[in-house]
Amino acid sequence: MSSVLRLRPYRDSDFEAFVRAQSHAFAVLAKSSYSASELAALADSRHSPERRAEMLQIDEWVAESDGRIVGAAGQWPEPSAEQTARIRRVFVDPEHAGTGLGRRLVEDAEARAGRAGNVRLVVCASLNAVPFYEQLGYSRDRPEVRDYAGTRVPFHWMQKALGRRL
Repeated sequence: MSSVLRLRPYRDSDFEAFVRAQSHAFAVLAKSSYSASELAALADSRHSPERRAEMLQIDEWVAESDGRIVGAAGQWPEPSAEQTARIRRVFVDPEHAGTGLGRRLVEDAEARAGRAGNVRLVVCASLNAVPFYEQLGYSRDRPEVRDYAGTRVPFHWMQKALGRRL
């Protein structure tokens, strides 16, 4: 992995490559936390026209290596809580896992959220990512189970005050 990483804003033309990269990362890195049917339901859910439109509203940044998307993290205002941003669509390609790229992407999203006036962050973390977010200062808030075309998939909400642990 000697190539240079470049961070840049997400573009609509990235959608298919983004979905492929995110689905691959999740299938590899979350396979010990989720069943094959849960992983398949999540992968299927990523292709909707609604998701594509939503991606353009999120302040999403991607990491590229040799022109290939290898990670991403976004943030946007959480509508249910004032001065709170939600960290969204975070993933790292398995080849880049453990290199600090995930931390860099999330910290960059947190900084953008702070510049937008937010003082609190929330994330709906996949089960495999809970320890990662704890290392970044997030605390567990509550579990959540979402339904994807009849398949129930567990997650965990986490939170963090910008600049300190909650």
